[in-house]
Amino acid sequence: MNKYIAPHITAILTGAGAVLSVVHPGFKIPVGVEGLIASLCLLASTFTEALHFVKKSTLQSNIALATHLATQVATNVKTDTAPVTPATPA
Repeated sequence: MNKYIAPHITAILTGAGAVLSVVHPGFKIPVGVEGLIASLCLLASTFTEALHFVKKSTLQSNIALATHLATQVATNVKTDTAPVTPATPA
């Protein structure tokens, strides 16, 4: 099972907001706070993934992967942008 902290933090804070809404009717979490929580969790996830990527790979393998992905994208762009010839009526 993968353990990521951002979904857990988001779930805990959402649950706390739900409990406050039940205990104190009319309570509403401000939109700015909701956005801030989501942004911080997303940044934490991104930082964790980037750190994991850097720790588990070497510079040479990163360059090889980047070259491979760039080649794939270039190939896909060339094949996707081929001109389409209209069919002639029979």
